[in-house]
Amino acid sequence: MNFYSLKNNFNELILNSKNNNLTSILTINTDPKEFNDHLNLIKKYKSIYISYGLHPENVSNHTVFTKDDILLNCKNKKVIAIGETGLDFYHSIQFKKKQYDVFETHIQASIENQLPLIIHQRNSENEIIEVLKSYQKEYFLPIVFH
Repeated sequence: MNFYSLKNNFNELILNSKNNNLTSILTINTDPKEFNDHLNLIKKYKSIYISYGLHPENVSNHTVFTKDDILLNCKNKKVIAIGETGLDFYHSIQFKKKQYDVFETHIQASIENQLPLIIHQRNSENEIIEVLKSYQKEYFLPIVFH
């Protein structure tokens, strides 16, 4: 959904999915500014589910991103995960602190509403594991890494 070529051919994608016995699709939200587009999809297609999150490469575009924002936008029953979130230090570490803060915000929202966390990592494996270890003693965190 986040790629222009998919947006233009979405009806065809859904039809091909059905023809190949694919029953559900999860589209990953990487920027809250695009979330309304995702909401429109779940209204139009009953086989589409969505997540809500802020990709680590997009943190510089958002001055405020709170746990309450996440929880509010995850109230829809077709929002089935939180993310994409994580740490990405491949291109730059300029916004490293903000990436950590946003990642922790996603984790806290995941714990509170018990939705799985979709984690992106690039050049940050050890850092992500350390953050997750700090939660694992107290909380069960269902996660998907990619």
